[in-house]
Amino acid sequence: MQPSQNTHHSATQIINLEYSCIRNATSFMNFSFKLTEFHRYAEAMRMVDIIRKKRDGLALSSDEIAFVIHGVTAASIPDYQTSAVLMAIVLNGMSDQETADLTSAMAHSGEVLAWDEPFSVIDKHSTGGVGDKTSLIVVPILVAC
Repeated sequence: MQPSQNTHHSATQIINLEYSCIRNATSFMNFSFKLTEFHRYAEAMRMVDIIRKKRDGLALSSDEIAFVIHGVTAASIPDYQTSAVLMAIVLNGMSDQETADLTSAMAHSGEVLAWDEPFSVIDKHSTGGVGDKTSLIVVPILVAC
């Protein structure tokens, strides 16, 4: 680019360039999150509007929740905006539908395992706190079933 040329770019050009770079990097690193979905969300949504909506006590749509999760996992949403939306969620709560949408978006934000065998897969999580004794009881009971 010549120094005399206009170096101002539109927001759409910058977003397209950023997502193009991310798409190339993720393709190269073989990540399995859906950049095309994130790009679709990015064109129609702004994080500030999502924060404002939740701050005002309104429910977030499935697409808005997916936008937040994809933005956090792609590191395209600044920490302060992530903190702001989380604070709004803590202060105003989430509906059952929002909770289900958040769980689904988080579950599909990374690699999803598929089992070829026709058996049940059971997963027990722990906060890892001191004195967590449930695993000592729950795991042998489940294995015995």
